[in-house]
Amino acid sequence: MSKMIKMEFERAFRSKTMTISLLVGLAIVLVQYFFVSFPYRNDILTYYSGSVGTYPISAFKLWIELDSVHPYLSIYLTLFPFLAVLPYGLSYFFDLKSGYVKEIYARIDRKAYLWAKFLAVFVSGGVVVLLPVLLNLFLHLMTFPALNPIATSGFYLCAVQLYADIYYTNPVLFFAIYMVMYFIYGGAFACVGLAVSKLFDYSFFVLISPFVIYYGMGILSPYLKNSYVKTTNPVYLLMMGQPGGVTALSFYGTPIFILAVVLIVYFWRSKHYDIL
Repeated sequence: MSKMIKMEFERAFRSKTMTISLLVGLAIVLVQYFFVSFPYRNDILTYYSGSVGTYPISAFKLWIELDSVHPYLSIYLTLFPFLAVLPYGLSYFFDLKSGYVKEIYARIDRKAYLWAKFLAVFVSGGVVVLLPVLLNLFLHLMTFPALNPIATSGFYLCAVQLYADIYYTNPVLFFAIYMVMYFIYGGAFACVGLAVSKLFDYSFFVLISPFVIYYGMGILSPYLKNSYVKTTNPVYLLMMGQPGGVTALSFYGTPIFILAVVLIVYFWRSKHYDIL
């Protein structure tokens, strides 16, 4: 089992698609940093006049996750399912089509391969969407002071929003929660490729399946809205500014639901795979 996991992780993280996905994500966050934030490095008092409603420039306000003025976060979240699935989310499809699965099943336990594949796809999807955002945050922390947010100074969370109290008292913890969830959401959408690999004959349809789920949940969100679930739109759930309103149930429940469905479909359909 451990050898199978090691082999799958090596295949995932040494793949050209992993490099491509990382480069796309890094390009977006670096453009945001150098074109939006970096010009203010020598003038952090640009927007501070001494009044209650103004505040010096802070790393916690300029980094991409809280930059609601410019389009870079929207671009990043638009490409989110693509970035997640591209590194290794199609590997099961190609293993099936090439006959590699038959060779593996003839040598080792089927479950060992399936679990190793799932872990490699999940982790690769999580890592590839998380690293660029973390890099963007670290660049801002190296350039600007880490001033705690103040509610009256242009920061973007209202008191009633999810974890607003943590955001204004311990922003590092708030960001850590979101970064963990970024990883989980990325892993969940990458694994959609596992669930649909046996449904299609062309890799293109496997590639766009996470997009369909991602944006389908956004389209259905208004119809599912209630006092417990304000939104199921992944774009809103991943925005720290929470423009659509976020509840703990939708924030945590959405990726858990996706992973549960993926695992059921993935293992159920794989159980019926004929190796002869």
